[in-house]
Amino acid sequence: MTGASSTEERRVAGCPACGSGRSWRLARIPEATIRSCRSCRVIYCDPLPALSTDSSGDVSILTEQSYTERLIARAEARRPAYARLARQRYEFFSRVLDKPRFRMLEIGCGVAGFAEELVRLGVDYHGIDIDARVCDVAIRRGAGTVQNVDLMRYPAGPRFDVITFSQVLEHITD
Repeated sequence: MTGASSTEERRVAGCPACGSGRSWRLARIPEATIRSCRSCRVIYCDPLPALSTDSSGDVSILTEQSYTERLIARAEARRPAYARLARQRYEFFSRVLDKPRFRMLEIGCGVAGFAEELVRLGVDYHGIDIDARVCDVAIRRGAGTVQNVDLMRYPAGPRFDVITFSQVLEHITD
């Protein structure tokens, strides 16, 4: 442990993507060194900081708090953009699935900006997010079925035609 007692560090033994021990140091931050793998060009933190926040779990690292706060603050203003993107995704998924109605799970749904339009188009929408703050915003907006749950704790069993996630994978540590 270094720094505040809420900070834990996990040393990366080489590149987390390819295992190479050859990297360039791009920058230093208080908790870690930002590195770029010379083999596969993945950029990573070494050591990987694990902070206890509203948007982190036992096998995931946080979304920077101010990012989440901005997401919440801009949710209403971004409704038209969310609706446009939701229609594009709906057209793609319904064409690929060859059906107009389908069940969808959005992992890391945030404020579930796409949900309102997807539900209007007939999608059985379900969203999950680790951060209760964004789930509360989504639920207050009536954004389909949204649950505050860590992906790694999501129960097996529910069936979906489409499962999406965006800006999630980079937060998973194990």
